[in-house]
Amino acid sequence: MSRDRISIDERNSALSRLTITRNLGDFSSVDGVIEAAPEVLELKQEIFRELDRVCIDAQFIATNTS
Repeated sequence: MSRDRISIDERNSALSRLTITRNLGDFSSVDGVIEAAPEVLELKQEIFRELDRVCIDAQFIATNTS
């Protein structure tokens, strides 16, 4: 079975388009959000309430859960 792999340049290009932040206000003009907070229901609910408030134009808001 063969695997298609991206080149180092493609990887670097993709990574250069990502922004990592802890300030939810930074999300006001993003296309999408993937949240990766600890598995604490109250924390995730608080984060999603705030994301819903500030991410007016986001196409998606997703969670990373374990």
